[in-house]
Amino acid sequence: QIRFKQQHVLSEFSKHGIVPGVIDEPITGPSYGYRRRVQLSSYYSAETQTTRVGFKHKWVPSTLGIDTCEVVDPRIRSMPGHLSELLTGLTIKAKVPVIELTCTESSIIAVIRVLQAELSAEDSERIAQFGLRHGITVYLQ
Repeated sequence: QIRFKQQHVLSEFSKHGIVPGVIDEPITGPSYGYRRRVQLSSYYSAETQTTRVGFKHKWVPSTLGIDTCEVVDPRIRSMPGHLSELLTGLTIKAKVPVIELTCTESSIIAVIRVLQAELSAEDSERIAQFGLRHGITVYLQ
């Protein structure tokens, strides 16, 4: 991917008549654990009675469920699997399309988008306990 991007940049330079004299090696960073923010999709399957948390398929309107994500901050690496378990136990499991996780230096924030105005007391308590257990500040949107 890095070589592809380098070739693309050189191609764009060439289109504008810019020919670099010396081409240094691309500057790279770590391959894993470098993202501090991730937007995850959620999909509840009534057939299997489970909730998948992960990423949207590019060509298919469904969610590819994952348990871990290696490119995010290690503090949230296993969060997709934990969120899947949480959502499966909620009454609003089919009403949560997106979850955003953000890491700062000192905290982890989860924004759970809910497509329902009212939240049951049981769901509120489960979400609050989840946040405490995982050291996450949880917001509902």
